[in-house]
Amino acid sequence: MLAVIAAKRAVMKNVAIQKKRSVRRYDTVILNNPNTERKGCMQMGILQPFIFSEDARAQADFYVKSLGGEIVSIITYGDTMGTQSEGKDKVLHMCVSVAGENSIFMADSMEPISQGSGISLNVRYRTESEAREAFEKLAEGGIVKQPIGWQPFGLYLGELTDKYGMMWMINAEPQTKPE
Repeated sequence: MLAVIAAKRAVMKNVAIQKKRSVRRYDTVILNNPNTERKGCMQMGILQPFIFSEDARAQADFYVKSLGGEIVSIITYGDTMGTQSEGKDKVLHMCVSVAGENSIFMADSMEPISQGSGISLNVRYRTESEAREAFEKLAEGGIVKQPIGWQPFGLYLGELTDKYGMMWMINAEPQTKPE
């Protein structure tokens, strides 16, 4: 019995050492790189993306199904401005909780939208399986730029553009790289 306990402790200690090595590799490659700008690494505020959409409700439903979460609130133009026109059901402001405690704000655009290519939403998961599941769901109907997998710089990462034109980077916390 003592031998079994000692073996379990040895395995747990080895796993902990491997995780520390992975994190150290990530820290060395990304965080301790003199070419990496660190000014934005300290949290001084909360960044909450605000996405303008041609159909905010459908896009929010897609993100909730892909990333997990819920639609927290919806305010329409009719709710706040008493609009009685055909735009009364358009979303003025929506709060969507996704992938844990992250919030995305959304609204229906009253003007045509041109999808931007200068920003990508990045979501980090605790495990590779969580990251892979979210990646696969977001990729449905979209375009995969970089399949999710181990990258040379020590992260489990994938990049895609979803069916609404939003670019995403999905990754997992550094773990021991499979051989």
